[in-house]
Amino acid sequence: MMVAITVVLAATIGSFVVGLGQANQVAPTASFDITYLNSDAGDSDPIDGIEITHTGGDQLTATSIDVVVEGDVVVDDGTDLGTDPYIGYPWSSAVAAGDTARVEEVQPSNPCCLLSDVINPGDSVEIVWQDPGSDRTVVIGEGTVGG
Repeated sequence: MMVAITVVLAATIGSFVVGLGQANQVAPTASFDITYLNSDAGDSDPIDGIEITHTGGDQLTATSIDVVVEGDVVVDDGTDLGTDPYIGYPWSSAVAAGDTARVEEVQPSNPCCLLSDVINPGDSVEIVWQDPGSDRTVVIGEGTVGG
């Protein structure tokens, strides 16, 4: 009996030392509103894009958030732009209810010239949380452009 207890205790301690016993953080819960910025809508802004507003739930750390449109990361870590043809006005370091991030279309080789039809009605949008203690990601918000 003592040998069995010693083996179980050694396995448990060993798994924590190796990192197998690390607990993942519980993913935050939050609500988001996704607004389509349509350059054809006659508004004063000639740029297609989206605004993502945190409407309620947990306060988030911006560096733990990615924004993904149709599978492309358009805002990486909540504070920088992804590598695709987008320009963003991302969140500040803490993201609370009422905070907004904006993602707009731009041509990567010439930032002065806008692309058309990069962000379209019907495109899927995901707000993805990255567990800071692991490689785990969780979609905490999703929607459709213009929907």
